[in-house]
Amino acid sequence: MRRLLANHLVVATGVIVVALSLLFAYLRTG
Repeated sequence: MRRLLANHLVVATGVIVVALSLLFAYLRTG
């Protein structure tokens, strides 16, 4: 259970980091 929760947290943080990097790249090019 804890391992699954930690895995979800890692996936969530990864998605947030990717989204932020894409947003910054979009703002720079735009």
